[in-house]
Amino acid sequence: MVLMRLVYVVAVLGLALVGGVGASVWAYLVGMDAGLKGGAESVLFFGLILAGLEAFGLFLLVVGSRRKGKELETLTDLVRHGGTIADSRLESFGFLGVQLRSILHELSDASERKSVRIASLTGLLRAVMDLVERPLLVIGLDGNIVAASKGVTGNEAFAEMKAGESKIGEFIHDVDLRAILGEADRAHAPVEREGHMTFIPVFSVQGEITHFLIDMSKKGAIDRIASIIQGKKPARKPGDGSAGDKPRGSGFISALRARFGRPKAKDAPET
Repeated sequence: MVLMRLVYVVAVLGLALVGGVGASVWAYLVGMDAGLKGGAESVLFFGLILAGLEAFGLFLLVVGSRRKGKELETLTDLVRHGGTIADSRLESFGFLGVQLRSILHELSDASERKSVRIASLTGLLRAVMDLVERPLLVIGLDGNIVAASKGVTGNEAFAEMKAGESKIGEFIHDVDLRAILGEADRAHAPVEREGHMTFIPVFSVQGEITHFLIDMSKKGAIDRIASIIQGKKPARKPGDGSAGDKPRGSGFISALRARFGRPKAKDAPET
């Protein structure tokens, strides 16, 4: 079945209507010239009756088409907002409705298979991360923690962390994910921040960043991060400067900068 545009159908039926009326009038004139008045009037009468029926049918066709169009828009809005459509409503569209029902069922099955695949991959990721001793975090672009390795979950500072629910900002403050995303997108390379945290971008098949893998294994960063999360004041190293020196700024990043910053004194021992 080929779907036809309404304007073409109206044009064809309109031409047929005009042609039928014209043929009836022509037959009437020919009959009158031939002296067949009764037959000519009968032809004209029945021709006008048929033309009227055809015009009425054309009117019903246009009205029904507009009503079906509005109903189809309603069904589209229903699907867009996650609603379900009864098969009987689709069957009212005839062959088109049957095809739409098949398409919707196929899309629903494909979406369900995709959801199962994503859930399986997420479960596999978390199972693998539970076997990794290295402190790693997998986060989304919104800061949501997707998975954490055994090296993180085994730390008391992250005891309240729940994969899939907790946000990275609840544990590591002053991390500007937007700035990190912009830098990683430009360089297509890992981004390092104070505290020896490395944000490794994870790209999709389209080349877009979808997640970040945070590596906190450098120079015992996880232990120092944990001490800051637990509210412990970090001890100053002998070569960090005088007792009156204070790190500029405040917050999590400033505290890490104080721990990992290079010694300011010239005679500071090498670390």
